[in-house]
Order: sequence, then C-alpha cells, then structure tokens
Amino acid sequence: MDDSSGPITPIMWARTEEARRQIRYAVELMCEDPSLWFGDMMSSRLWSLITSPLPTFLDYSLREKFPFLDTITYQDLSKVDTFVHTDWSRQNDELCELAFARGGATVIGYARLMDDAAFQRAGTRLRVQIDIHPNSGIPCSWGNLWSPLSNALLARGPPQTCPDYPWDAMVIYDCEVCSTDLSNVPEIAGYKWDILLLKNCDEEFQYPWHVVKMRSAPIS
Repeated sequence: MDDSSGPITPIMWARTEEARRQIRYAVELMCEDPSLWFGDMMSSRLWSLITSPLPTFLDYSLREKFPFLDTITYQDLSKVDTFVHTDWSRQNDELCELAFARGGATVIGYARLMDDAAFQRAGTRLRVQIDIHPNSGIPCSWGNLWSPLSNALLARGPPQTCPDYPWDAMVIYDCEVCSTDLSNVPEIAGYKWDILLLKNCDEEFQYPWHVVKMRSAPIS
C-alpha cells in the first residue's frame, strides 16, 4: 500500500486514517510514559525528539503512504567488501530485524534478538525515505537520509498499543542526507537529524516502519 501509484480507494483511505489514529494514540502514550518503550534508556535528547513537532518541510498529508524506513544495508561476511541492500518491507521484516541486531544497534525487549546482538557487522546502515511538502519551496518531492546502525535502537512496544502486534519503536540518531536532490537543500542537508519511527501492525502496509517524529540533532 505504501508505494501505490494508482487511485486511492475508500478502503485504502480508511486504512490510512486508522493508521494515523493509532499513531496519534501511540505518540500520546509515549509522551505520557516513554518508559513503556525505552525503560531506563530514556535521555533528554530522546525526550526532545518524542515531544518535538514535525519539521514544516515534511509532507505527512499523503493519503496512501507515510514517510518510511525503506532499506537496511549490511556487510556480507562471506564476501570481502560486499554489502547487501534489503528493503525493510513487511515480507523481509524478520530478516531485517536480525540484521539490525547484528549491526551494533541497541535492542530493548526483543528476547529473540538479544543473542544476535553479540555478533557485530561492520558498515551496517539504515535508510529512511521522507516526502517533501509541495509548499515547502524545496525543489524535490522526496529524498533519503541514512545513519550507521550503531546510532539506532529498537524497542518493543507495550500491549496497550495493539493486543496482537504492539507498536514497536525505532530511534535513529544523526541521520544525514544520502540522495542527490536533498544534498542541494541546505535546510535539510546542512543538519543531522534524529528520527523516531513506529511499526504499523496493519499488514496491508508494505513498509511497516513509519516516521512519526523528526528533529535536527544536537550539534556535538
């Protein structure tokens, strides 16, 4: 559903609106009690991200999709200097979670991934696609940012968000522009960005991880 190029049907519209409603609820719950996701991993930087407004250039009005996590890139340990690029689609979700755990990221509440976190893969990155608002004055409609997996954490969602498939959270710090069009946009390319994503439990969405917050990263 995320990459549909056809007309928006009433069913698609209803699913997207329901996803928006669930995202609002999950974000409100996270603002009330972020420890439900992050436990003692909370920090002032993460709190600032959770409570921040979306940047004005980000287009969150599209009815058929959301800004989303699209790719994980990791080293193929069987081949020297060879990297694997995998779409983080619903179909590849478990494979990508395993690569995530082995790429140096922090994992919270995923018992089945904890053993894999000990196996480090060099060069692992996450790539996020964002949509640019047409009234922003930016001369492109979308672009990509990425960050090393060592800058990311994955947290299991509380059952209150969805009894069958809780809304898990992912935080990616210090994302940088990696697409040509956005590299010429100083108001985006001139900064690093912290991004918060939630995992949609609706299996009709091809890409399950949706961007819900995005904030310029602190200057170190």
